[in-house]
Amino acid sequence: MPGWYDCRVIDFTFEGVTKRFFYCGLPPFATLGDVNARRDAVTAYVGPCLGPDWARRRSQFADKTTDTIYYMGADDPQVRIRESYVKDTQEWTLQLEVEAPASASKPLPKAETP
Repeated sequence: MPGWYDCRVIDFTFEGVTKRFFYCGLPPFATLGDVNARRDAVTAYVGPCLGPDWARRRSQFADKTTDTIYYMGADDPQVRIRESYVKDTQEWTLQLEVEAPASASKPLPKAETP
C-alpha cells in the first residue's frame, strides 16, 4: 500500500508464547479527523481483500482512538488497524499490524555475515 513506511517484522514473547507481528505505519496526521478519514479508507481497502470469512470488530477508547480488528478463529491471523495519539508531538498515527498465530511463528533466519 503506497505511503506506508517503517515496515518490519517483530517477534514478541509473552508468558512463553511467541507471536510474530508484521507492522507498517503511515506518516503522522495533524488532526483526529485526518487520521479517521485515512483509517476509514484503509479499512475499506483491507476488508474486501480478506474476504467474507473474516469478522470485523472496532473498539473506541476514551482518548477517541480506535482499534479495528479483522479476525477468523482463535488460531488464525488477525489484522489490526490502530490509531494512536502521540502527546509529545501532538500528532496522530495510524498503524497496520498483522499478527501471526503462535503455531505459525517460526524463528527469523539469522542474518549472514560477510
